[in-house]
Amino acid sequence: MQALSELARAWIAGTAQAVGEDLLARRGLAQPSPPPVVVAGDSGSAWGEAVIRRAAELARAGDAQLVVVHVQITDGLTHPPAADLDRHRKLTAELGGTYAQIRGDAPAEALAGAARAQGAATIVVGRHRSRLAEFARGSVSSRLRRLLPATAVQEVPKP
Repeated sequence: MQALSELARAWIAGTAQAVGEDLLARRGLAQPSPPPVVVAGDSGSAWGEAVIRRAAELARAGDAQLVVVHVQITDGLTHPPAADLDRHRKLTAELGGTYAQIRGDAPAEALAGAARAQGAATIVVGRHRSRLAEFARGSVSSRLRRLLPATAVQEVPKP
């Protein structure tokens, strides 16, 4: 009865949803929401560090988990220097995040899949092309926005 009374008071105050969720959680009837996730797309380039640091700032500000994802393109032609990837992996660990390396045919599609799997609220990527090149060929960020319309996509310009 006490819980019902508390819920009724919350309904009158306009806070029924928050109080109801709290009541369910206190009684072990609902699981708390998982923390938000910020995904950083690491291209393996020299400025991947700036992308990782920006994503870490957003994760700290939003009390979110940091997940850094490097997509190894399966065409067999491009391989970033292993030293850069190792440095980015260490930086991610220092910032309290998790580093994952996945394979995919295209960066945007692979990152979108990783973001969906993690339930990401935000994706941070580097901006590699000029506006003209983006207009002509598109960009990873524009593809991510189309693939994940409910997810915030932030670009970090080349330093």
